[in-house]
Amino acid sequence: MKYQINSMKPLPSNEIKEGMYIDSIIKEYKNYLLLEINDEKVNTAYKALTVFRNFLDYILRFREGRFSKISFEKYSEYLVDLVDKNEISTSKKAFKRMYARRIAIEGKAGYLRWMLDNNINQVLVSPKNKLLSNKWDDNFKLWLASKSKLKRTTNYPIYISNIVNNYIKWIYNTSDLQIINDITVNQFLRNNAHLKTSTLNLYLKAIKRFADFYIENSEDEKGKIEAKKILKLNEFETNNSIERIRIDTTIINRLYRNANDKIDLILHLGVDLGLRASSMINLQLKDIDWERKKISIWLKGRNEKESLPIPKNLFDVLDRYCIGMELEQFVLGFSTQNSSSISKYFSDFLIRNDVKVIEKEGDLYSISLHNLRHTFAYNSLDKYGLIMTSKLLCHSSVEITQKHYLKDKLRDEMNLIFSDQYK
Repeated sequence: MKYQINSMKPLPSNEIKEGMYIDSIIKEYKNYLLLEINDEKVNTAYKALTVFRNFLDYILRFREGRFSKISFEKYSEYLVDLVDKNEISTSKKAFKRMYARRIAIEGKAGYLRWMLDNNINQVLVSPKNKLLSNKWDDNFKLWLASKSKLKRTTNYPIYISNIVNNYIKWIYNTSDLQIINDITVNQFLRNNAHLKTSTLNLYLKAIKRFADFYIENSEDEKGKIEAKKILKLNEFETNNSIERIRIDTTIINRLYRNANDKIDLILHLGVDLGLRASSMINLQLKDIDWERKKISIWLKGRNEKESLPIPKNLFDVLDRYCIGMELEQFVLGFSTQNSSSISKYFSDFLIRNDVKVIEKEGDLYSISLHNLRHTFAYNSLDKYGLIMTSKLLCHSSVEITQKHYLKDKLRDEMNLIFSDQYK
């Protein structure tokens, strides 16, 4: 049977904590042993608690607090070494090895089984060693900005710190492991396993940036050791599944019919030119060259802009929409230039039109603003080919276009490859 750490009631495995402070572990094992125990067994329980603390002290001193199935084997080897050095007697060694796998109290487990059943993988010294504080946020954002190679101001520091903030809040609210290390990162990512692999990798990247920040700025040497473990975590492997699809013409036309002027412009910026949310929301009137019929956008992660030709449909929409605007004015007019503002605005529109999820080939796909970019890429591949589509999407390489935008297209073409033979 598995027990909740605090209440000792049966509990599903996915809710069990994975790490505790040493005093909390001893306290909870004590409560477990003494619950409904006969008086003549109390002395046995306290002997077990004594040797249990000896084992936990060893785990902290020699195994960085990590507990696993081989920990007791290593502990036994350690005790044998102490006997060989005449630091303890053989009888003392035997006593220190007692109560690990079984204990002479009816219905109770030895401390090894108890730890495994409660999924305690990490032993901590005390709460004062936790790495978290509530004053990290602003300094982290400034640090991110200082490390950026971009000369312009972006929302990247805010975006990354928001992810880290969610991770830290999750630790405070959920995990007994009140520290930042590889174990809590894995716990946090598993808790978000419903998200796309690419999103989980983005979360991991953000937390690794915070680990870099902590290592560079903290004076807590033990904390730095824990933070360095995060940097060794590997990204999740992406599979060949299709994560995003184009929105078909019938649905796009329905969205156009139900759109207000702002949504209409957003649709054209995405479907006609494939702009990202960040490019849309940061578009200013001065970025539009009306004579040459071109639009300038910042390249992702670079200190330069790309000038793109404007399709006729989009040009006409911009011409109507921008009447009366000043050069420095942001075309879409959101109160903040954070991409999440336009993403939520468009997502609410999709929900009102019952287009938040689309079924294709028996699978359900969630739809967001970024699917407009996929729709553009899908259609552009037919009209202009892979190389030109890659240029229009402002990708740094054709390989990026192939990786993220060809899967949906190739699946459809594969399904139709022999269809003319059955006509």
